[in-house]
Amino acid sequence: YININTPQETEGGYYGYNPFYYSMWMGNYKVSSLFPVIYRSTVDSPLTPTRGTLYSISCKFAGSFLGGDISFIKPRFEWTFFHPLISNHVVGLHLEYQFIKTMKDSNVPIWERFYLGGERSIRGYQIYSIGPRSERGANIGGEKSIVFNAEYIIPVGGPLYAIFFYDIGNSFLSDQKMDFKKLYSSTGLEIRIFVPALRVPFRLIFSYNSPKIYE
Repeated sequence: YININTPQETEGGYYGYNPFYYSMWMGNYKVSSLFPVIYRSTVDSPLTPTRGTLYSISCKFAGSFLGGDISFIKPRFEWTFFHPLISNHVVGLHLEYQFIKTMKDSNVPIWERFYLGGERSIRGYQIYSIGPRSERGANIGGEKSIVFNAEYIIPVGGPLYAIFFYDIGNSFLSDQKMDFKKLYSSTGLEIRIFVPALRVPFRLIFSYNSPKIYE
């Protein structure tokens, strides 16, 4: 069950308010979906990987005979690879492609679109800052996206790791050509500290971002 309303001043004002989210999608929605996944992984550790390969194919299917107000399919393909090098150094590669298609002549819901940027996609950019823009410059989210990450991982000692990285990707509307000349990229250094009591590391990211090349 999804409910979309305009923000109230008592809820923190209008910080981050995007008119695109409300003009078209304000109201209540019911979504019923299935999410099958085919997954295989030989990666030796989810937190400090040194070797192995991961393959994942999934497809979210909503609407049609399942009922609900929204009907779409949303496939996702992912590949990850880690390989040890000299002196316990590790090289890591990750590729992800996904898209969404509605099964009726309707727009893709804003909550199912692809918004890139941040430590989980393209480091160095603000979270959810990358994607196609409206005429007023608001990020309206893509209907297909591609992300590639490359890492050179160096264990410094104990829980401390230094990671040189290169990230590249973008999201596009369905009628836009996936132009590889119009991708955002970042290059830099990440300092990652693993604390045994936590399941996620502390991450300090220093990056050089490509100029804005696509809106």
